[in-house]
Amino acid sequence: MFLVLQINVGKGREATALLRKTAEERGAAVVCVQEPWIREPKWEGWVRHDGGDGTKVRTWVRNTVESLALMNARSMNGIGIIVGNERKSMRIINVYDEPGGRRNIRMEAIRMIFDEWEGRKILVGDVNAKNTAWGGNITDERGEDILDWVTEKGYTMENACGSPATFHSNRGESWVDLTVSENVQVNDWKVSMDETLSDHRMIEFTVMGLPKMKRVSVTNVRRTNWEGARANARRLLPRKVRYKRGD
Repeated sequence: MFLVLQINVGKGREATALLRKTAEERGAAVVCVQEPWIREPKWEGWVRHDGGDGTKVRTWVRNTVESLALMNARSMNGIGIIVGNERKSMRIINVYDEPGGRRNIRMEAIRMIFDEWEGRKILVGDVNAKNTAWGGNITDERGEDILDWVTEKGYTMENACGSPATFHSNRGESWVDLTVSENVQVNDWKVSMDETLSDHRMIEFTVMGLPKMKRVSVTNVRRTNWEGARANARRLLPRKVRYKRGD
């Protein structure tokens, strides 16, 4: 069972720091970030996937989980990865689509990539599309377009109708962050009401049927019994073998 977190941190340093703390405390396996803090340092114990300089999306995967970036699904507005192993794997695409405009070519290109993928897959992100089907009382053309796409392809809209708004500020609130899946068992999808230090609330859910995270042992060099370690190493080393010199 994998815990996945997704949130738009609004390029905030404090929001990013809090997200990392939350991910560590909750034992998350994958963290999908939209509008990341550009100067964000490396997360120790995590692998970073993003679109390069000026990226608007970033996906962190714990280093105990096998992951690989999909280069044909890599841009400033979207990053696709595959997690798991040869027996059990899943593709995740993390997207950010700027507000404004009726339809967005960037989102259409990302959807084409998602459609081509076979097997288990999830799309997460801030798509700035509104539809009463996943919350609120407003439907715009973007929202209609996405709902038509999800319905036509037979995908599952994981957003729970009646859930709290994913964007909340003094300017109002809206439901613009989505989770779409196919062939994946998603459990416990919810909008967290915990503080995020961002205008967006965090979405969290678990994914079933993937390999368990590996345990990583870390050596504390200050507390290590080096004499005992040397003795153990000697026992593991092969004994010396004397070879008879040929005539």
